[in-house]
Parts: sequence; C-alpha cells; structure tokens
Amino acid sequence: MSTIPLNVGIGQTTANLYTEIAYAGLKFGLDYSLTVALPYQQSDPVTAGLVLCVLPNGTGALPSVAVAAASSTTIVPFGIFVKDALLDHAPDPLFFPTGAPLLPPVISVMQRGKIWAQVTAGQTCTFDGPVKFNRDGTVSDTGAYLLPHAAFLSAPLTMNDGSQIVVVGLHDPMAA
Repeated sequence: MSTIPLNVGIGQTTANLYTEIAYAGLKFGLDYSLTVALPYQQSDPVTAGLVLCVLPNGTGALPSVAVAAASSTTIVPFGIFVKDALLDHAPDPLFFPTGAPLLPPVISVMQRGKIWAQVTAGQTCTFDGPVKFNRDGTVSDTGAYLLPHAAFLSAPLTMNDGSQIVVVGLHDPMAA
C-alpha cells in the first residue's frame, strides 16, 4: 500500500503537487481591479507579468519598456500585462469576409488591483516596499524606474524553471 503525502487532501490528485500555484500575469484574488484591453501595435513580443509603458507623444501605442527606453521621450508606466487569450487573434470568418485585413493583437493591461509580476533575475523584492522596474519590464527593489502607487504584497515565489514572481498591488492606498 502506498502512502499519501500529508498535503494531498481527499479528492486531490498527486498531479497537483507538481504544478505551479501561480504564473506571471495571473490576477491575484477576486477583488476590485481595473483591466483595460488595448490594441498592441508593436512588433516586439510581449510576455505576461511585465510592466508596460506608453509614449507620451499621443500615438496611443503600447510599446514595451525597452522600446520606450530606447526613444528620447520619458517613460510613463501604464500597467502590468495580464496573461489572457486575446493576444494573436484572427478575424472571425463568420463576421469578416475572406481577405479582410488582420486585426491588431489586443492585450489586457491591469491598472488597478493585484497581479503576479516577473521579478528581475537575482534581485530582491521587499514586502510592502515600493515597486521599481527595469527596461525589460521586470520588477525589483533596485529597478531604474518607479511604478507609482504600487507595493509588493508578497515575498518572491520561485517557479519550477528558476524564475521568480511576486504579487504587486497597483494603486495600493498604502503605497508611496
């Protein structure tokens, strides 16, 4: 007779022991959050859980932080990219004729609420500390740019692949 690990309850399979409990870009909790869906008009790839910025030149584009940092304009953080199924969608053939132009990819960006974000490799995140981010969009205590009104709401969690994620509270009333 095999033994069951202590943390496996009734109705739970052992497969749950080897899966991740969270991932970058996952919303944390079911409380009030503000998430907007916007067209992403850049050619560089974007991954979930990264801080995204806008260029203040009125183009309405959502470039990655690396694109914004390479330009001569200032960096304006917009929110954290939420992992969803809206990226890389094609026009529905039932509603669009054959040969219709492709729709721009649509991404969801969280501006208020709690979300798991990617931590800069080898860096720390202090619980209740201010959130800073780097040009690649990852967060840490020592990033080059401040994410206003955001705070770390957990300690970093190490994933199976060695990367780390942390819960970030956006528009947190206690954040600086």
